[in-house]
Amino acid sequence: MKTFFANLVYIYILIPIIFFLFLFFYSLYLKLFNSHIKQYYKAYNLFYKRKKIKEALKEIEKAKAMNPEDWLSYYLSGEINFLLGDFKKSVECFKKGFEKGGEERIDMFLGILLEIISEQGEELEKVLEILKEYEQNKIKKEMVSEEETDDPEEAGEISFHYALIYFKKGELNKMNLYIKKAEKYLEDNLEKHNILFSSKYYYFGIILKSAGNYDRAMIYFKKSVEAGGDESIFSKRAEEEINKIISQKDTTGYRRKNIIMEIKVYF
Repeated sequence: MKTFFANLVYIYILIPIIFFLFLFFYSLYLKLFNSHIKQYYKAYNLFYKRKKIKEALKEIEKAKAMNPEDWLSYYLSGEINFLLGDFKKSVECFKKGFEKGGEERIDMFLGILLEIISEQGEELEKVLEILKEYEQNKIKKEMVSEEETDDPEEAGEISFHYALIYFKKGELNKMNLYIKKAEKYLEDNLEKHNILFSSKYYYFGIILKSAGNYDRAMIYFKKSVEAGGDESIFSKRAEEEINKIISQKDTTGYRRKNIIMEIKVYF
């Protein structure tokens, strides 16, 4: 009988202790989790809203250290490194994010990865294979789910990537199949000042400049500078292109020298 009462006393003593320990560790978990979330959004705001790319890189590294399993932190880190021009590091971050749970959101990674490969000017055939495979898989998913997912924004972005890749390959007839839809996509986003469009505006400016259309190229180079701020590598490149065009200007307008390609499109 004494043993029973003794055990009962132990149980009454243990229950509050266990409950206290549970509350302690749960509150500690929430504190750490919330700290990581706050750190992530600190980096996010620095990057997207204030265009402080280098500061954002430091803050997102802290977020990754707090929670090494959060794929979104790696994704944001990939975007930041991309605009700083560290393409190798950017790919590494996207790969880590993919491995840590981001495989279902390949659409978030794909665009920048395609731009990185195109930037290097290598394996362009591989880029085309990736893009076509993505389109085919998307169509298959739509057929299975029977959902209407025709997104003009996404279709425009895909057209942009096709246009850029064929431009890099010098296959201008194929590029022209996508150029109008690509520019419509960019024009629809001109006033949004999305920092990630800094690269897209720059690339499209290069296409226009190569066609000898300096006036419209200037529009996109200027938008690249506005979108990317002071620290984007593409903003800096766009500023260089603006200065080159201005230096070629004379009383009759822009001299159309050294046009590397003739693009028979609606320019």
